[in-house]
Amino acid sequence: MSNKYQNITLQVSNAQPGSRIMVQLAPQTQGDTVAWSTGQPYSTSAGIQIQATSGTLPLAQFNVTASSVTFLTSSSGGGSAMQFNMQSFLVANETLQQFTLMAITDPNVQVTVSVNNGMPQTVNSSPSPFNWSQQ
Repeated sequence: MSNKYQNITLQVSNAQPGSRIMVQLAPQTQGDTVAWSTGQPYSTSAGIQIQATSGTLPLAQFNVTASSVTFLTSSSGGGSAMQFNMQSFLVANETLQQFTLMAITDPNVQVTVSVNNGMPQTVNSSPSPFNWSQQ
């Protein structure tokens, strides 16, 4: 069996200096697999890109595992709120139809997700279901 891929964009807003933002990924159905990815092997995909949408983005830590992405903004980043995007990919087994995303953040930080260039959806500390987009 082969894997399937699709792009995902995380939009983080109102992050403060020293904010910790974790986005957790899980399959909806036991036995399926889904993970963060840099894209299809041997393709010209852009991998993982992070871009500040307002000012600079002082990251103290950025960590990606199969099931989570974590950002920690620098506590010496000034006093203003930060906004940034992360563009990446998800990889899943061929039978996966749904997955969940959950954001564990400091208060007032907002995380919005767009899967396969679809309608953005806010995620919070409860698992939010997403359908795997058919291409």
